[in-house]
This record gives sequence, structure tokens and C-alpha cells, in this order.
Amino acid sequence: MNDSWMDDDFDGHSNLDEYLVGTDPHDAASVPAAVTYSRPVQGESNVPVDKVLVLGLSRPLPVGAVAPDFLLKRSSDGQVVTGSSQILHGRQLVAFVPDSPLDVNTIYEWEVAPDPANDFLVAPFGPQIFETSANSTAVSKPEVLEALPGPDYINVSAAAVVSTYWSEPLDAATVSSSTFTVYDDQQNVVPATVTYDPYWYRVDVTPVAAMTLGKAYEVVVETGVNNLRGEHMAAEHRWSFKTVDPPLVPPLTGPYVTSTYPVNRYVNVSPQLTVKLTWSEAMDASTLTSANVKLITGWTGQTVPAVLSYNSLLNRLDIIPLAPLVEDTAYIVRVSSEVKSLAGANFEQSGDWELHFRTKAASQGTGGSTGGGTVGGDGSGGQPGNPPGSGNPGPGDRAVVVAVVAVVAVVEAAVLAAIRIPVARGIPSRVMSTR
Repeated sequence: MNDSWMDDDFDGHSNLDEYLVGTDPHDAASVPAAVTYSRPVQGESNVPVDKVLVLGLSRPLPVGAVAPDFLLKRSSDGQVVTGSSQILHGRQLVAFVPDSPLDVNTIYEWEVAPDPANDFLVAPFGPQIFETSANSTAVSKPEVLEALPGPDYINVSAAAVVSTYWSEPLDAATVSSSTFTVYDDQQNVVPATVTYDPYWYRVDVTPVAAMTLGKAYEVVVETGVNNLRGEHMAAEHRWSFKTVDPPLVPPLTGPYVTSTYPVNRYVNVSPQLTVKLTWSEAMDASTLTSANVKLITGWTGQTVPAVLSYNSLLNRLDIIPLAPLVEDTAYIVRVSSEVKSLAGANFEQSGDWELHFRTKAASQGTGGSTGGGTVGGDGSGGQPGNPPGSGNPGPGDRAVVVAVVAVVAVVEAAVLAAIRIPVARGIPSRVMSTR
């Protein structure tokens, strides 16, 4: 009986495929590696004429495996392109570097066959096709496609790893602490280890010790970073980010802000919002005036007309703009130290206290009060995004939202009136910056 089409060991590969690759069709642990991605991708056009062909594999090749022969040829006449193949650092990436630039405006085919004799136990790949660019002078230079934490990120974890993702494989010998450097706000070099993951074209810079909270850092990538052809970056790449502010310790005396809506530095706030400041104790409402509490436009310093409403049951001040705020605009809430508690204690900050936020752009959905973290082990950092279900409400949604908010407010007031829960002074819940 012909069982070549069968999969005796149920590993997802037919007996014939495993025989051709060189793995055991009767051993589920003996599985050929698979090609997980290719560069260029199938059908890609405008490919640079000096392109390096790359295959990513589902697992590292065994030590001792030899790079396979790539079959690259012109589709029109079958002319084979010569070059050299290599297994890259990590042994999960295989590359082919043509000996000379490819022809312009030309369709090429490429494929790779398994080579059991050299331990290249990989399922057959291709043929796939791509078309080269019309520009014969274009040179493929490595460039940073993405950086995390990105430019101007705030609230970045002090334990964050700085990662860069690249346009093509890099020469691992050019990836080091001499080409990737992190500086603190005094331009001191931050000691760090630099590692390269060729499978993802990613370089990680890991500080040896945690960065300082509330400080700005600059990352510089020098032009000495090369691709596999020896071409270096066209220009250095640099950007800055800021670590999360240190937690503020509640004072021994005097009132302080325990929470805010929106949170500090939030960047996707609805223009139709009420700013809320919750205090640690009962406040003297006569000091919560427009002279002591102001909502201003961050870019012009112009005061925004607003109504101030103090809820003595919740110890909360609501700042209600008389008109929707301007989209994609920075705003600051500034509270003077003249604000006092009902007991007569001064607001604990020395100088004015500030809350910063920015309204959403016209094309974005309405954001909530919190955003997801981008980098770092504690989930902090990055620019927050829209939470699930965000977007402009439909015609019938507004009445429902208002009704729900009203019900929640009534229930919240009733519960707090029945059970007065004091704020724990030792809990570092006050997360707002004073500047």
C-alpha cells in the first residue's frame, strides 16, 4: 500500500515530505523546520536591486547545519543568479546575498530545497516571485522602523528595555554598546547591555541598573550599524523619552489631591468633559474660587471659562467648562496654594499644583480616563490609546449615558453618606505631578 500521503506520526507532515526533508516519518519529535516568513514577501514589487533575501524558520537549525543553496533566477529566461548563503546569528535565519545587483524592473523567482546531508532539515520553500525596482542606483541601507519606548514617550518604566526594530538584517558585529548608547539628562552614558535578535531584526538595550524616576533619557544609534552587504545607516538615529515620575509621599498635615479625572498627562481626552479633583479631606469651599483654581490653555495661557462645583460629600471639585474644549489642544488645571481645608490647613504643595492633559484629535474616537502601557514590566509608559468600545456615541446613546451617570451618582452619594470611609494617609495614591 502506498502510504506516502499519510502522516504516521501525526506531526502535520506527510510521510513523503518527511522522507524528502530527512526527518523520521514515524517519530513525532522528528519534525522538519518550517519557513515562517520571507523577505521579500510573495509578489512584492519595487524591491531594491541590492536586496538580501531572507528566510525565517520556526526553530533554530542544529549546530553543524550548513546554509542551503538558494535557487534565484530571472523568470523571463531562467538565468540563475549566483551569490552566497549564510546562517545568521541565532541559527533561525538564513540569508542569501547575490554577488551583484539584480536587474531593474525584472521579475525573479526563488526557492530553497531541504538538504538532509547538511542537516538543513527544512520543509521545501517556494517558488515565490518578486519584482525589482526601476531605480538602479537605489542602495538598501538599514533604518529604524520602530523604537520602544518611542520618541517623547512619558511615564516609561524605570526598568524598561529600549528596543529598535529594523528594516533588514544587521551585521551582528556592528551591534554593540559603541553604536547603541543611552544618555541621562546630564549626558552621562547609562551602562547597558546590547543584544541583537536577528529573527525579529531587533536590538535590545538593557540598562544594567534601573533608570532614575522622573528623568529624561536620550537614545543615540550611530551610523556604524551595517546591513549584511556592509552598507551603513544614512544618518544617526536619536530620540528621547521620560521615565515615570516618582510617587509623591502624602504630607503629614494639610489637604492633598488623591485622584483626578482625567489622569495626569493623558492625551486622548474628550473635549466634552468635566475635570474632577478629589481631595484627601473636606475642603473650604470659599477658597475653591476661579482665582485659586484655573483651567487654562497650555499653549496660550488663556483662561477657559468654567463653573466650579464642590461636592462636600465626596470631597470632590468639579470643573465644568462652559463650552466644549478645542480638539487636539493641551490644557492645564492650576490650583493655588491658597486653597485650604475646612480645618483651615493650607494646600500642602509649595507653589501651584498642576494637572496636564490633551484633548483628542478630530479623527479619534472619544477616549476614556486610562490608557494601556507600552513598555516596561509594570505596564507603565507610552502614549495611551482608546479603550475598547471608544468612539463617538450614536443619537440614542447620550440620554442613556446621562441616566446611568445620574443613577451612579445617587447610589455613590447614598453609600458614602451611610458609611464614611476615611482616606488612608499612608497609601501613596497621590500620583499627580506638581509641575
